[in-house]
Amino acid sequence: MLVWSTAGYLLLSDGLSSPFLDALRDQLAKSRISAIEDGVELDLAIGDHTDVIAELRDLVAEHPLRERLPGLLMLALYRAGRQADALAVFRDVRRVLSEELGIEPAAPVQQLHQQILAGMARRRSGVRIPLAPPSAPPFCIRVREK
Repeated sequence: MLVWSTAGYLLLSDGLSSPFLDALRDQLAKSRISAIEDGVELDLAIGDHTDVIAELRDLVAEHPLRERLPGLLMLALYRAGRQADALAVFRDVRRVLSEELGIEPAAPVQQLHQQILAGMARRRSGVRIPLAPPSAPPFCIRVREK
């Protein structure tokens, strides 16, 4: 992560500004947070749910409109035996999305919420929660498969 925080941002945050550099800076920031989310998801897959809770709380506070992060936090809290805290995260993300964007959380986050309510979310690794669609290259055209 040191490479992300120094090389990429030092090159782009040296007072330089242009539409191209601004777009590149935004893309790097999005790629960075996506890589962090993937890493946390891997940590959850190997059972390190208690180790990622503090990091996820910080990330959710820093990026309140990214739905994958609260979903990962909900799962980590639930797996750590903190069902009430996991449900509180859902209430918070639902409130933020409603107030800021006028929307409800995405279906995968709502499904995870229902599973946690029912005590049916998997407590062990091996569950992959697809809270973000796979990234497609820009200008990609999806062709119907036969």
